[in-house]
Amino acid sequence: MNVAPLSKIKKELELYHPSVLQQLLVRLMKYKKENKELINYLIYMADDEPQFLKEIKQEMDAEFAEIKKSHWFAAKKRIQKIVRTNSKYIRFSADERTETEIRLYFCKKMRELPQTLLKQRVIAAIFIRQLDYLRKSISQLHEDLQYDYNAELEKIMK
Repeated sequence: MNVAPLSKIKKELELYHPSVLQQLLVRLMKYKKENKELINYLIYMADDEPQFLKEIKQEMDAEFAEIKKSHWFAAKKRIQKIVRTNSKYIRFSADERTETEIRLYFCKKMRELPQTLLKQRVIAAIFIRQLDYLRKSISQLHEDLQYDYNAELEKIMK
């Protein structure tokens, strides 16, 4: 099946009646959970980015609280799940500052884990990769924000 380019799809959608567009959106939401979450974000949360960040941080707190600190394999799986969820939220938002906030908070929570977990090679690699992504997202921000976020990053690194 050949998929039409986005520009052609946009032109085609302009021809549809709003009720038909609504039916298409509902069908799209039924197809995949992530589509429903994206549309939910766009409708209810896109205008209130601070509230969106607050909810993500609360969800992250709950996920980190469930990490079994005595079993590194289970902890690794839970951390990978948190990273996947964060990546999804970053895609939803597409805002560089939101990405930086999410990654910064994740790294802060990772530093709070016991050293025995952070010494595990796989968990350490996840943490280092997220730090690299954080540095990259900070570099894309305005200079004043870069200074503030770099100061936060230095606190994490100590």
